[in-house]
Amino acid sequence: MAIVDGSTSVGHLVHRTIPRPAATLRRCRTGRNGESTPTASRRSVAGEGVDRYPLQHEPRRVALSLAGLSRLAGFEIPLSQAAEKLGAIGIATTPEGVDRLNATIPSFRPDISIEEDLVEEVMRLVGYDRAPARLPRSSGAPEPSPQAFSDRARDLLAALGLAEIVSWGFVPRGWLAPLGAPLAEGVVVKNPISSDYEVMRTSLLPALLDAAHRNVARGVADVGLFEVGPVVWRATDAKESPDEPIQAAAILVGRRPDWLKPGAAVDFFDGKRVAVELLRGLGVASPRFVPLREGVLHPGAGAAIEIEGRKGPVGRVGEVHPRVARALGLEQRAVYVEVLLSALAGGRRAIHSVPPPRFPAVTRDISFWIDVAVTADEQRALLAAPAGPLLRDLAVLEDYRDPKYAPAGKKGMLWSLTYRSDNRTLTDAEVDAAHAGVVAALKAAPSVVIR
Repeated sequence: MAIVDGSTSVGHLVHRTIPRPAATLRRCRTGRNGESTPTASRRSVAGEGVDRYPLQHEPRRVALSLAGLSRLAGFEIPLSQAAEKLGAIGIATTPEGVDRLNATIPSFRPDISIEEDLVEEVMRLVGYDRAPARLPRSSGAPEPSPQAFSDRARDLLAALGLAEIVSWGFVPRGWLAPLGAPLAEGVVVKNPISSDYEVMRTSLLPALLDAAHRNVARGVADVGLFEVGPVVWRATDAKESPDEPIQAAAILVGRRPDWLKPGAAVDFFDGKRVAVELLRGLGVASPRFVPLREGVLHPGAGAAIEIEGRKGPVGRVGEVHPRVARALGLEQRAVYVEVLLSALAGGRRAIHSVPPPRFPAVTRDISFWIDVAVTADEQRALLAAPAGPLLRDLAVLEDYRDPKYAPAGKKGMLWSLTYRSDNRTLTDAEVDAAHAGVVAALKAAPSVVIR
């Protein structure tokens, strides 16, 4: 049979053959009269079934104790309830005494092999929300290794927005000369690969100044760099091995970041902030900054860093002396921070987390004239002593030294004092009483005049 495809144009007829449906095939046999009849199906008995099972499966048995269930769950779960929950998911149990169950693990649960797996199943069915929330037990933070201590310093300095550099431990001899004694005398390398690597570095400052100079020369005006690494100091006795302490140092050049406008030029207090945050993160809460008028820092804009429990400074911070900066190729003003990590072991304290305050704080400001020579740390001690436990923070709001209005030899200070209680909201009377003690102590000081 053929049909014409009407979709084609005239003169191009397409003939398509429609196949007939296939006939049903049947197995037949011919009878005596020539008629075909279907063949009957043949059936036979195969015999008894054979089960080949060479390794007999023995179900696993896991013990569940009441003590282990309570310890891991964190709350009391009766064994009868545990047996009921396990039975609901196909794990049969039999009691063994009053405080123990023996569980038979079905073959379709290969994930259950120890007691902790059974406790997990019981808790899943009882409800994880019943487990109490509590902090894990701890015996205190362990003393970190020197490498971990250095890594911690790197993380803290990077979090302050500084970029890390890694410089050579060998430096040109001319880099150490501007540092003055004893840092100018480095350990000389017998076989240096070039004149640029002929002595061991005694400070991280030259390499940081050189890196800052390279950045400024390439158009990066605001630079913040740091490095953590060892330095090599000559021993007092020539027969002894050199000392190799670990230092963390940073250099700041240009302007500090600001919002929607260029920030002010970096100064001593930017470096002090870096030093305070670094020491705080390393477990030193209250460093002291003592004026330093010699060395590589500018007189009047540098300080030595001291901590409780150690004799002598553990670092320094301040503006690099222009003579030293120019000798090492940097014409811009730079602020330098240096902390001797190897010296912090005796002054470190454990770092503890504290919850945010629940009750509001109350602030009081106080303004006074004081001798120019009295440092901020000395003023802080003078204010904090009579305030009592309610005083939580102090901050300098103003340091006024205009010679037209300030008395001779005096500076005007404005401090803000923050009072707070941990268990209640303070009343005005309580804050006034605590603040009155501060005012009375200032009036009694011979160098203070209340404004």
